[in-house]
Amino acid sequence: MGAGRSDGGISRRGALIGAAWTAPAILIAASSPAAASSPENPLDGSFIENLESGNDDLYRVTVHLPEGVVLENATLTIHWEPTNAPDASVEVSTGGSAWSPGATGDSDVVFVAPGPISDSDQFLVAFNKGQNRSPFTATLSGTVGDQDASVTFTGEL
Repeated sequence: MGAGRSDGGISRRGALIGAAWTAPAILIAASSPAAASSPENPLDGSFIENLESGNDDLYRVTVHLPEGVVLENATLTIHWEPTNAPDASVEVSTGGSAWSPGATGDSDVVFVAPGPISDSDQFLVAFNKGQNRSPFTATLSGTVGDQDASVTFTGEL
């Protein structure tokens, strides 16, 4: 005797067989989102520290990476509000080596690291003659191992 009924309806046995075939598909679909979730951002835990500059025209911050992180192909995208002074500038350096393009008065600029940076490097951003009490954002991006990573910092000059 087959799974169907002679009156065209579905028998109880046919319904059970159908349910047995669909149940594993439902379980597989339910577990897919967990497997597809992305790994943790390796730059989570990065932070900035304000440094005393000794004068109102210079504002400096140090960027700290999480312990053990080495960031390759690093860029730092900065948005800030410089004053109209001819020597207003922002620059980034790691261990005394300037990032390209060097000091600039541009309010939106992308700096490129001269090489890999790690948690042990001194990573300094210096804002010279920025608008007092104006906001800045700095987005650090690059790769850690084979994973793309980025983190955005905000502050006030």
